Amino acid sequence: MRRDDDRMERLSPLGRDGAPPEPGSPARGGTLEEGLPELAPRGVGQLLDVATDSIKSRFAPCVGLAFLFWLPGQWLVRGLEPGGGDPLDPLLAFVAVPITVFVSLLVSAAVAVITYGTTLGRHVPMRAVLMRLAASMPAILTTTVFSGVLIVTGIFACVLPGIFFAWRMLFAPTIVVLERVGPIQALRRSWALTRVGVSRWLATVIVTYFYMAPFTVVVVYNERFLQDLVPVASPEFIAGLSLALESFMLAVSSAFYGVLVTVLYVDARVRIEALDLDLRFERIVASRSSAASAPAARPHGGLA
Repeated sequence: MRRDDDRMERLSPLGRDGAPPEPGSPARGGTLEEGLPELAPRGVGQLLDVATDSIKSRFAPCVGLAFLFWLPGQWLVRGLEPGGGDPLDPLLAFVAVPITVFVSLLVSAAVAVITYGTTLGRHVPMRAVLMRLAASMPAILTTTVFSGVLIVTGIFACVLPGIFFAWRMLFAPTIVVLERVGPIQALRRSWALTRVGVSRWLATVIVTYFYMAPFTVVVVYNERFLQDLVPVASPEFIAGLSLALESFMLAVSSAFYGVLVTVLYVDARVRIEALDLDLRFERIVASRSSAASAPAARPHGGLA
């Protein structure tokens, strides 16, 4: 059921691996958590609060998994700088940028599965997250390349078209991993879910930029800071410590961004598809089914 019209649509609950199951398949897997906050349309401040609470409640799996992705990625990027080469070198950027984008996609997809599961009341096992990630990655890459070409083209065309495409295709990679659809359908779904809410997105992006600023400073200047902090340490120790610190900061910032996009995705579905009403209905049905299947109490002193 949609809020803006009278159409009825069946929305599937969370599946075994934290994503909506295939049409016609039963909802199984995961552990239902009690005391969940009710879903509802939220403003910018509330969205940021929900995103912060979500990453705090799942900090270890979100940031830990992101750190495991960023550490080898940053090690590869640094390996492309023999003798401390210039990071702005075109050849280095040509190889380093795809590595950074790929790692960012891995983090966003993994965090989306974890956050979506938490939002809908399911604890998603790490094995299920990795399986969903592996199954969705080809479609995520295809979707990202297609949308990236449009965004870059729009930026060169007076910037504003690029911002427009960035908003309308924001949810496409998230939809691929959560709804198990192909690139074309994901882009169509993202286009439909972003027909409203651009002001919330812009305000959220601006606030998030200031939130991420300290992490960016640490990533850029951490090695110089460590050299001043531990002047007697060997260059190899400083380089290793700098790599770990840089990877951790990137893990925190990229995990938060992935959580925030997922929260925005859920909010869009609540506003446009009445996801909150559907979930309430399903919980009522589930509770009544559990009560109906429970064995009747034996009368005191009587026979079964």
